[in-house]
Amino acid sequence: VIASVVWGAGKVVAPWLVLLTLWNIGRARSAAPAWALPANERSSEGEPITPSIVVQALRNLGIAPLRGAIKEMEDAGAGMLGPIRIAGCGVEVDVTLPSGVSTNEVQQRRRKLAENLARHEHEVFITIPEAARTVRLWVADSGALDEPIGPSPLVTDVEAVGDYKGGRAPWGQDLRGDAALISLFQRHMLITGLSNQGKTAALRALALWLALDRSVEFRIGDLKGVGDWKPFEGIASVLIEGPTDEHVAQVVDMLEEGVAEMERRIMAPAGTTFRPLILLVDEAQVAFMCPALSEDDRPVDENGKPIGAVDKRPLGG
Repeated sequence: VIASVVWGAGKVVAPWLVLLTLWNIGRARSAAPAWALPANERSSEGEPITPSIVVQALRNLGIAPLRGAIKEMEDAGAGMLGPIRIAGCGVEVDVTLPSGVSTNEVQQRRRKLAENLARHEHEVFITIPEAARTVRLWVADSGALDEPIGPSPLVTDVEAVGDYKGGRAPWGQDLRGDAALISLFQRHMLITGLSNQGKTAALRALALWLALDRSVEFRIGDLKGVGDWKPFEGIASVLIEGPTDEHVAQVVDMLEEGVAEMERRIMAPAGTTFRPLILLVDEAQVAFMCPALSEDDRPVDENGKPIGAVDKRPLGG
């Protein structure tokens, strides 16, 4: 009988006793006990950028004059900082350096500064604005630069058009999240990089935008020959695909015919209009390294002058 009475009352009172105990522990320790915390406590990596965090990162940069100046400042270095502004997928802040500290010294310690800000090196950029003795820090939100940027406007905008002379091609987005645009008017471009890093995709994105300008003529030499430029069949007036010496010879001819056409246009009477001509070569290093010699059947121009590589000269080199 006693047990049944105590058990019934205990079920009612016990939760309140536990709550009272936890409250008393929290009041005494000002924090929850370790056993009450989540299993994976949140790390400081990727925390929001605040003035105190920026000043501390600069102070621990290993520049003695900078550290000493911050220590002597009455505001602990806060006066060096401009307002912290949201800039795309990160924040931006201007830092006015104390006398005796050069902007170059801070730029050379980019990796250490990034680590002091709990960021990876590629998530911090240091530029020099117009103001003297000032560095501009752009700090990405942690992990933001590793996120995909979404589809090209060429895919999402059904009314997109190309304008070779006056327009700018969409070519990704910058660190602020704004569209990266580039003018292709009378521009020579060389795109380099490691294998499988997107060189062809980057070049093809520009060509796809240009293809929306019906006045543009394409002549394309694809020395990879795996079909990356196959969609331009019927669009390009010349499409060479393949990695052999014969393909290299055809591409060399295409380029030298382009040079001859450029010279012809330069010598044309003032006011003469021409259709824009775009020459593209993918995997150009295949041509650079080609040891084959030119043949005797190079094409000739209207004056009988050979167009293309001179006989018995290397196609590459």
